[in-house]
Amino acid sequence: MKKLFKISTLLLLIPALFLTSCKDDDEGNSYVTLPPTNLQSHTGYEKVTLSWGAPNSNFLKEYLVTWTPADNGGSATVESGITSATISGLTNEQQYTFTVVAVYENGEKSSALIKRITPSASLIEYDMPDYITATPSFQAAYVNWLPLDKVDGANLVKFIVEATAGEETVTTEVNDPEATSATIEGLTNGKTYAIHVIAVYDTEVSVTSEENVTVTPSDLITSMTANNVANVQFDAENIAYTLNYVEEEDFSQVEVAFTMADGVSYNGKEGSGRVTLDLTSPKTIVLVMNEMEYTVTISAAVDPNAFIEGYFKIDTYNDLEYTSSGYIGPQGEFTVTTTGSAPSFKTNVLAQATTSPVLHFNYKSNKAVDLMLAVNGKATQYKIASLSATTQETDYSFDLGMLMNNNSWSEFTSLELFLGDQSGAEITFSDFTLRGRNDDETKLSESMFLVFSGSSGATLKDVTEMYSYTDGLTYLYIADNGAADPQINTKRTDDLSGYNKLIIKYKCPKNFELTLYYNIVGGQEYNYKFNASNDWIEAEFDINAAKDKVTAAGGSLSAGGSMRFDFDGIADGTTELYIRDVRFVK
Repeated sequence: MKKLFKISTLLLLIPALFLTSCKDDDEGNSYVTLPPTNLQSHTGYEKVTLSWGAPNSNFLKEYLVTWTPADNGGSATVESGITSATISGLTNEQQYTFTVVAVYENGEKSSALIKRITPSASLIEYDMPDYITATPSFQAAYVNWLPLDKVDGANLVKFIVEATAGEETVTTEVNDPEATSATIEGLTNGKTYAIHVIAVYDTEVSVTSEENVTVTPSDLITSMTANNVANVQFDAENIAYTLNYVEEEDFSQVEVAFTMADGVSYNGKEGSGRVTLDLTSPKTIVLVMNEMEYTVTISAAVDPNAFIEGYFKIDTYNDLEYTSSGYIGPQGEFTVTTTGSAPSFKTNVLAQATTSPVLHFNYKSNKAVDLMLAVNGKATQYKIASLSATTQETDYSFDLGMLMNNNSWSEFTSLELFLGDQSGAEITFSDFTLRGRNDDETKLSESMFLVFSGSSGATLKDVTEMYSYTDGLTYLYIADNGAADPQINTKRTDDLSGYNKLIIKYKCPKNFELTLYYNIVGGQEYNYKFNASNDWIEAEFDINAAKDKVTAAGGSLSAGGSMRFDFDGIADGTTELYIRDVRFVK
């Protein structure tokens, strides 16, 4: 730590490197007595520091420094190898005249360097708290700093430790001027605070640390689980956890598993802990964080309305009636009856966001209902698969992965479901959640879905209504009348080497052919034939021969440019070709 000048009561001599060089003086007792050069000064509180350049002589003995006025003057000698001196004990606001002369071995003195200087009380050099460290704890932080040096002309009174996060500022005072640490409490776990240490002096001057130090207090436990628990409630003020059960159980032997935050330990071990407790009455465990012990209370409670974490329930709704029949997530069900033209409901906000992409629930409905979905509190609605009219409990699963990719969503916290535009629909839901993909859904999501970006000699319109892996993207293609080479192009494609099939869903009133140019790198053309169909039909082609043709011509199947689709036989300006779900699969 760089500190300010130390103050002595009389004279502090500051060593300096003595540089020697060839001299050209006479070696007798008679020689030139050269003076010092370039007298400089630094003024402080009741002190002055002088420095000068050495004369070029082999016979220099010492320097003589004097200062006046006589009532507070003095003198001091300085060794020849030293070219600076600090004079302390001076009177502030009084002008002094300082002289520096060189004294030689023959007793002769040089001419004097003279400087007039006035020390001042306004020149106090305050020390600043530095080397600040901050260690996170539970709703608190431990802050340390190095001791401060004594300051001439001012006394350190106390420290103020300040934690700031946005408009929130939390402070604590330490009334010990020799303190080097403090605990600042009342912070919010998970919030990052900027930490500063302020030194307060008796001259009404405060000096604030300049280092950029931050700290984020944390919970002691990041998760807690036990068998059959619906949810866990946490009382931060009392560090108390309540395990909520839907129905009465044997609480005499409850195995509780928990994951601890970084730096927290239980019985000397960090990471995760497990303990069997008799929760017929509240029990406690002791956790340690930063050498501080925290008593954590764990208890069990029965709440028939407890809701299982990770599942959705209705929070607010519009244009519908809502009833629940013991619905707590995986158990029970709830029913909505639409009463207006814009029925919808918003779900609760999950305590922990999920990345699971498949919207799942079981349902029964007296009518077919079109569904729209909004996520994470946003207003934009997206079409998802509709509900069929059914009296049997039916599984509904819709993969939101394509929507996630198109909108750069990374997770889900809440949903809003829009239930068509008619009243009188009665729908019963159960097991409403977001889940991970099964094997078939995973395989489908790994397909390379092609996106078309432009056309030549044709009109291409994106008519996609629903972003899903089952239907992909939908386009309407109409070739210009008499166009010699109508075509459309895809956006940049990924590595094709792991794929072996091309799938295209289409409907077109005429037969047509497709010439496909695999312009990955140096791609070649390949031809496919399609029969007329007024209904959607799926065509599947093996592309291994096409891939061999690409590589045989020196091309590459690695990620590269776009692909070109030439549709032939329908260039009349009127024939409508609809294509969707164009993808390569493994």
